[in-house]
Parts: sequence; structure tokens; C-alpha cells
Amino acid sequence: GSSAPPSRKSTSRMNTHELELISLLLERPGGIDFVFQAVGPDDFDSRLLARLYAAMATQYNQAGDIDIHRLISNLPGDDMNSVVAELASREWPPDQVDAQVKLVVQEFARRKQAQVRKRLKEALRKAEAEGDQQKADALIAEMKQYGL
Repeated sequence: GSSAPPSRKSTSRMNTHELELISLLLERPGGIDFVFQAVGPDDFDSRLLARLYAAMATQYNQAGDIDIHRLISNLPGDDMNSVVAELASREWPPDQVDAQVKLVVQEFARRKQAQVRKRLKEALRKAEAEGDQQKADALIAEMKQYGL
């Protein structure tokens, strides 16, 4: 098939949950403090979406809502504009937006926990291979803090 023009960033390879969260926040621009407390820009795989999310969080903290026109004017660039336009055009049933936001935030939490688990297990393997029992014990304690 034909690909998108090179100046345009396609969302097809981006993480579905990351795209959904931004789309949902554009749909429901108020009363979403808990989202910005639970999910940070560092939790995104896509740098473009991380930049967009950070700008949304800043705008929300300053103005109390998210305005798509202010957002686009603060984040110039064809890639950003096309992604914002695509995400803003997605339709969500109004009665499902709140529940969907919670589900996506939970998915971010699961993903973050999986990343922490992987990082700690790798560090534990390394510590045990090096015979560093003190470090291994500290890592095991940290894993227990996360309920792993």
C-alpha cells in the first residue's frame, strides 16, 4: 500500500493506549486531575505523544481545561498538527468517556509495573551473578514494595 507523505507523522505505529488517552482527554477537557497525577510524559513510548501530553498537562494546570486551538498554536509543526487533528476527530460515546479514561490510566499503571518488574529482575540477576548479596537483598525488598 501507499504510505503517508514523509512530512506527516502516522499514528498507526504508536501505542494504542497512548493514542486513546490523548484522544479521550481532548474529548473530556475538564475534571481530569487524576490522569495527570497517575500518568506522566515519561510513561509514553512516543516522543511526539509525550510532548503533546506534557503540553496538555501544562495547559490544564494553567487554565483548568484543554483547548485544542491553544494546544496547536503552542506546538507548531505538521506532524503535531496532523496527530492532534486525527486524535481530536475520534468519536467517543459521551456516557463511556469517564470509564474509558479510567481503563486507559489503569493500563498505563500495568505497563509501568511491568517495566519496573523487568528492570528489577534484570538488576537482581546481575547482582546475583556478581555475588552481590547485599544488592540482591535490596532489590528483593524493592520488588516487595511494588508487590512483585
